[in-house]
Amino acid sequence: MKILDILIVVSFILIFVSLIFSIIFISNNSSFVNTNISQAYVIVKVTDESGNPIQNARVTVIESKTTHITDNNGQTEKISVPVKIDGSYNFLAPKTFSEITIVAKASGFASHIKYNVKITAGTTRTGIVLTLKQIINENDDNLIISQELPDESFSNLIVNKLARI
Repeated sequence: MKILDILIVVSFILIFVSLIFSIIFISNNSSFVNTNISQAYVIVKVTDESGNPIQNARVTVIESKTTHITDNNGQTEKISVPVKIDGSYNFLAPKTFSEITIVAKASGFASHIKYNVKITAGTTRTGIVLTLKQIINENDDNLIISQELPDESFSNLIVNKLARI
């Protein structure tokens, strides 16, 4: 009986050591961890309140850590953006999109920060417009905050799944 007890204890120790080794190995070996971040692209347009393009505005995409200058049409070039899908919704409905934050600044205008701009891997998102308000005097607001609303079909899918839980 004593040998059997020793074998059981040794087996548990080996299993425990194997588990710890596996966790360390997997966390340090990117080929086993899903670290693939794909790319999407965005083209951003910056306008004033009348819809006129603002040339030389600075557009920063927070997730790509890059800043770009708008051309005479108020547009940036095609900006590469990492797509990192949030997996926290997977038990309800897998997200097929990612969200980014964009900041636009121009001399004489209030800055504009836009949250939750949807992007999808492998696509180019156009039609993103950040409107800047001209600063007339020092009491004017110097920041505009906006956000995109969640996709309605994705929201409906979540609500319907929750109704069944």
